[in-house]
Amino acid sequence: MLMSTRHDRLARVLLLGVCGLAGALASGCKEEFSDDQFGVLDLASFYDGGMQLDPGAGVPQDIPAQGGYIEGQVAEFYDFGMVQAIKNTKGMPIAVQVQPMYFFFDSSGFPLFSRPVREVRGGVDWMKGGKGVLNPNPADLCMVPGFNAATCADENVAEMKKSYPLRRREFVVDKYRGVADYQRPLVDLVPGNNDPPRGQYTGLWEMIEVTVPDDYEPDAIKQVSTLNKAIESGKFSVRSASHVINCPIVDERTNVSRGISARGIFHPRIELWYRRQLAFCFLANGWETLGNDAGDPYFAKQDDARFDTMDVARIKVGSGTELTVKVGRGYQGAEYGTDLSTFDTKLISKIPDTLVVGEMPKRVRSDPAGYTPMRWMGYVPTTNDFKPGSWKSVEDIDDTTVVDTPVEVKNLAVRGVAVRCSYPVVPGTDGKCGRDTSMGTGVHMVDPTGDPVCQAERGGTDQPLECNPDTCFCDAPFVGYGQACGPGIAQCSPKKDKFAPDGYQCFPPWGGFCQRACDPGKPNTRASENDGKETLAQIDTRCGEVPGFLCLGGVRTCVKYCNENIQDPKQCSAMVMVGNETREIQEGQTCHNYGIQLCAWPDNYTPQPFSVPQ
Repeated sequence: MLMSTRHDRLARVLLLGVCGLAGALASGCKEEFSDDQFGVLDLASFYDGGMQLDPGAGVPQDIPAQGGYIEGQVAEFYDFGMVQAIKNTKGMPIAVQVQPMYFFFDSSGFPLFSRPVREVRGGVDWMKGGKGVLNPNPADLCMVPGFNAATCADENVAEMKKSYPLRRREFVVDKYRGVADYQRPLVDLVPGNNDPPRGQYTGLWEMIEVTVPDDYEPDAIKQVSTLNKAIESGKFSVRSASHVINCPIVDERTNVSRGISARGIFHPRIELWYRRQLAFCFLANGWETLGNDAGDPYFAKQDDARFDTMDVARIKVGSGTELTVKVGRGYQGAEYGTDLSTFDTKLISKIPDTLVVGEMPKRVRSDPAGYTPMRWMGYVPTTNDFKPGSWKSVEDIDDTTVVDTPVEVKNLAVRGVAVRCSYPVVPGTDGKCGRDTSMGTGVHMVDPTGDPVCQAERGGTDQPLECNPDTCFCDAPFVGYGQACGPGIAQCSPKKDKFAPDGYQCFPPWGGFCQRACDPGKPNTRASENDGKETLAQIDTRCGEVPGFLCLGGVRTCVKYCNENIQDPKQCSAMVMVGNETREIQEGQTCHNYGIQLCAWPDNYTPQPFSVPQ
């Protein structure tokens, strides 16, 4: 769950208490135009998958960065689903509507919305709002002004032992206004709102600048109807920046996976207000419209600095201007079959990582135009011997085979293109890239670390990327045992040592922590001894012969089995020889149900630094 931390709530209580003690006469404590919060936006009804026992059942847990191609280059895409489009007389989709999103500025032109802050652990960029906004990253106490330098190192160690959300955070103070209070932007449409001719949600937003009076309390206004009253009073002014961003609204429970490409570009998860409800959108395209490469938002009326990452049409309508974004083409491989009841051809499945489009988002003003995230999808029937990568550009698609009815227009945002490793394919390794470390033995071993091209691909303050030996493209950095891993976050180190003879593997594979890997192709030489034993007592030679640790073949990981009905908090404990000492290697792990009950670190835990003797 993407909920506020205990620190966030405490900070808000303390800051609200200041106004309460000072009384209603304190400047900014009593706001003429203000709203009370009315919960958090729930999109379960839009996805129509909720059940009585699980109201959020239909809400996607994750929107992954999917693979595909743009003009021969490996690319990453986010699929935010279908949207309504404007069609021509032949029924062909040609454009989509753009709706207003209101960004607030003070009378000096300083933005009241927050700058993006990248959470190092998972790589998520956050743009939070409200009173006393806290940094999503735990504080390094030795960097906190006024903290005792003699004790800070010990205090940092103590903080590391706390659950991740409970570790100390510092305020995110605006460098221009000197406060940590921010106004969330406002919208008045969400997914499911499709009332023609002007009320169609698409995820595209026109940036509207709102200038507030000097005594305005940030985040007091939480809905467009209240803002309209403030504008009518003459105390607030509004203007269109006439620029468009692509920021689809996502449910609080939905994670948008971090990609490998364009890591230097901010893709923040922005907190919004929708009719007094807290909402979230993911800025897929358009940080270049809002701010600079350093993460500083542009000031009001700083139009010369802003530019659109996509093609925008501006049409005069009466005294105003209506903005639309064109619909382009997108293609994806699909498997078709015959419906035996009707003998009609029907779509069976869409093949992942086969998306193809023809244009890239603009990253600088001089980049070629033509990009749109709105795609009229054409599905290309594939044969049994089809492999992803058989087509890499729109020119490779046979238009005569494309199925594009019924008409589907998707918000299919391009994140960026991947960079190929400079290391070559090592012969005899089934296509793996890296340095050949066979040393003349004839047994070809691959070391993918240190690829100079990937090392140069830093995103902001991130660690450099590393070569993925299986894909031969630059991927997330390598990390060691007990460190956070997952798609777009980090790869587990492929290097082998005495503690992990088969290297390390991410568990769960969709995002978790690095565990010891195992080779399911090897035999468990003590398997016969496990007959009649409970799982928690079984032995596996592929996992160090520690009772309860077995090689989970499908994910190539050594995991310890557990029982949810056992209350003993130490059932996931494991004392193992590491080098010359016996160490607890499972500290903080708890029992989880993945269909089978296994020990694992919870998402909010920070495992202790773990060094392994070579």
